[in-house]
Formats: sequence, structure tokens, C-alpha cells
Amino acid sequence: MERNPQISSPNRSYNAFDCIKVFTILLVILGHITRIYSPNSSFPHEENRIISLITYAIYSFHMPLFIFVSGCIYGLGRKKGKYEKTSDFMINKFKRLIIPYLSFGVLVLAPCLIFTQLTSKSYINYLLSDLLIGGDIKHLWFLLSLFEMFIIAHILKPILITKPFYVFAASIFFPIIIDVHSWGGQFNMTFKFLPYFLLGYYIIFKDKWKTKLNWTTTTLLCILILGAMFIQIKYPSIGYKYGIMDNIIAFPIIFIIYNITSQKIRLNANRQYYQILLKDNFGIYLFHPMIIYVLYYLHVFDSLNYYIQIILIFCITSFISIVITSCIKKTRLKFIIGE
Repeated sequence: MERNPQISSPNRSYNAFDCIKVFTILLVILGHITRIYSPNSSFPHEENRIISLITYAIYSFHMPLFIFVSGCIYGLGRKKGKYEKTSDFMINKFKRLIIPYLSFGVLVLAPCLIFTQLTSKSYINYLLSDLLIGGDIKHLWFLLSLFEMFIIAHILKPILITKPFYVFAASIFFPIIIDVHSWGGQFNMTFKFLPYFLLGYYIIFKDKWKTKLNWTTTTLLCILILGAMFIQIKYPSIGYKYGIMDNIIAFPIIFIIYNITSQKIRLNANRQYYQILLKDNFGIYLFHPMIIYVLYYLHVFDSLNYYIQIILIFCITSFISIVITSCIKKTRLKFIIGE
């Protein structure tokens, strides 16, 4: 069968993943804002049912998609001959993920949590009891979990290529068998999202999953997604058990988005804001929650309608995150964002 030129071209493939990275970072920012209006928020507001449903929809797939793309990019690197030497691979990932985790946690996260009263611990106590052991580390769980997923994928790469079914089955069912979802904390997140990373790595490394969607397939997948969402919302004791329903929702959404971006690759890719969001993606991820915390702690927009609050805080948070990231890149502190 003739290969799809839109997917087989390395540059176009990178563009497809770039589109997803930009899309997901915007979803991450929006999700962290709308979550404020959900039950058990860090900054109590009157619950808004519509905003809570929007938050649920975003959280049902945005991090699986983000991690899936990370796996895809790892697969592209492996295809190009990168990461062959384990020591170089470990040093690269330590520099890109662990150093930012520690430095950002010490210099930014801990002071911000204390200032906004999101922790009652002292600075030193927070560093020792949370940051160093992966406790209440907020969004930085992603850095630790991604580092662990890179290591796991690197170790499993021979088996993943030759016996992918067994690896995927193990990554999904092994956490269920040992009930890792009840453990809580960052380690739980690693196992929860590992299947998405391994899937991204496999389909790129082996040139799989190049199906062009038709209306019938898309409609059936949407029915499956909506049905699973309904069950998860209506019967939470069933829907959230072991994260099974999470997978039923997230995998089809990833499949749809991946195929759409692979086919519709010229999505204003040369526009300046797109390039900025792409270039500063990692820094935006690190800094945006801090800005959200401060804005809500100071009650800057409390007098406004909830929807106007969300729009304003989304725009302000995105802008300030980009400015801070751009400024840090010009200083010796750029190690904070893994550069």
C-alpha cells in the first residue's frame, strides 16, 4: 500500500505533533483555571455545573494526549538513531526533567505555595516532606512521571517492538492487579499514563496507526466516548474504578486528534502566536499554575462573571507565562526550564 506522504514526511510528522502540543498546552491552562470552579478546589468558589463539566471533559484526555505526544517524539528520536547510548540518554533526561523539577520546586513552587497559603508547611519542611519525595508537588508530578516513563520505555524497547501487545496489556492490567491507583501520589500517575506514552512510541517507531478517519468510524468513536463519559459521571463508583473508563474515553479521543492533525497539517503553523506557544511550551507549563494561584489568591477578578473571569485569567496567564519563559531563556537561570 502506498504510504501517506502527509505522515511519512519527517517534517510534516513533527508539525502534526507540534499542533497537538500547542493544542494541549492551551487545554492544560484552561483546565487548571476551570478546575477552580469545581468541588474541592484550592480556592473555594460557588460550584458551577457547566464549568465543572467543561473541566471534566478537558481532564478526560488532555494529559493522556500530552503524554502520548511525548512518546511519539521519543519514537521519532529513536528512529533517527538518538538515545542509543544509555548514559547519554539518562543525562539528557535528567537535565531536561529532573533539574527543572528540583530547581523550579525550590525557587518557584515552594515560595508560591507558601505565599498563596496552599501549604501550611514551612519552606524547609515542604522541600523535605513533599518536593524531595514526590508528595504534594502540584503540576510537577508530570516531570517526575515523564522521567520514569522514559526510563521504563528505554528498558522495555526490545520487547515493545517485538511483542507490543503483551507490553500494552501489562501496562494497563498490572496496575489494576496491584491496585496502584489506590496508592495516590506521583507514582500512581506514572502507571496511570504509561500506556499512552508506550502507545505513542510504538506507533511512530513502527509506522502504525495511519488510518484515515471516515464519518462512520468517527461517529462510532464519538458514541463510545459519550457513552463512557455518561457512565463515569452517572455511576462514579464504577466509572473511576482502576481508571478503566478513563482509558475507554482517552484512547478514542487521541486516535481522532492524531489522525486529524496528521491529515490537516497546515493549521496556521506559521503564525507568530503558534510558534511562540510551541517554542515556550515547557516553560508555559511550568509557570502558568503559579500565575493562576496568585490571581485567585488575590481575588483580582472576583466581582466579575465566572465566564469573564476565566477568559481574562486565561489570557493573562498565557501572556505572563510566555514573557517569563522568554526572559529566563536569556539568563543563566534557563536550567529551570531544562535548557
